[in-house]
Amino acid sequence: VYKRQDEIYLWSGPKIGEHGNAGFHFSYIDMRADRDGVTLSDDRRDRTSRLGLYLGYETLDSFMNTSTGWWTQVQYSHELAFVKKTGGTYGQWDIDLRKFVPLADRHVLAGFSLTTLRDGTIGDQVAPWEYFAIGGTNTVRGWEFASHRGKNQMLNTLEYRFLLLKPQFWDLPLGFRYRGGLQLAAFWDYGVGWDDSPQFANDNFISGYGVGLRLLIPIVGMARLDVGFGEHALHKIYFHLGSFEKSTMARRRVRRCPPGPPRRSCSPFGRRVGPRQRTPGRAARTSSLAKTPPRARTTRTSTTPTACCSPGRPPRTGCG
Repeated sequence: VYKRQDEIYLWSGPKIGEHGNAGFHFSYIDMRADRDGVTLSDDRRDRTSRLGLYLGYETLDSFMNTSTGWWTQVQYSHELAFVKKTGGTYGQWDIDLRKFVPLADRHVLAGFSLTTLRDGTIGDQVAPWEYFAIGGTNTVRGWEFASHRGKNQMLNTLEYRFLLLKPQFWDLPLGFRYRGGLQLAAFWDYGVGWDDSPQFANDNFISGYGVGLRLLIPIVGMARLDVGFGEHALHKIYFHLGSFEKSTMARRRVRRCPPGPPRRSCSPFGRRVGPRQRTPGRAARTSSLAKTPPRARTTRTSTTPTACCSPGRPPRTGCG
């Protein structure tokens, strides 16, 4: 569905007191599609720009092995019409709450809640590629990616963790040393995506549960391996692999999911999943290239993954 996505993200802001922080952020996205019905513009290319403010509060005791504290952030952003080629604007609120509670030595209970609210309508102010995809590694585990979709979203997670190996240095071959640890986890996810208020109903929420491992590592904090079970099909098992805290990646994840059947309609990189295309034989490819004028030949450009921002900073829209 998407030929290319380029994104620029800038943020700046000071700390407020010992635990507070505030600032502004600016983002610019250049989205190009290969079919109609994905972008707002007729030429299949949207250029969107957003400017916003955020206010946060943090009392976490550690980045790699968090056991207590709060991490909260309220963020508002608005699309800038004078930069957006197609016109039309919408505002967006992000309310992100994270809490870690120590139960006993090595035992921690973590709770995450993310709510994103937008004004405007899909296809008018909000482009179809800006849908939130609910289901998968960073939203509701135990479900396929993009099982549900919506202009707005609410994601909730409750996770129990047991510290099996405390973070420490490990001696590796060739004289290398590695600092890491290991956690066991049991989780429950509960979320929904919706467009209009009547769709925000208990019947539209989906939930998943399961168990997993947390490999505690520097820079990203952790690598996650989860086995999830979904409410809609208890006989199915889903394996999820991710990095950083799930709550962090829920803000950065790929959200591009155009209209279509909710299940098996999008891949984790926003591409439409369909029957595998048969690759032509060598003779057919050679013949095709022979008929193509040299200047008409093009190089296929793959979707460029968006780089993630630093932990604890305002997230980049659409990063996955």
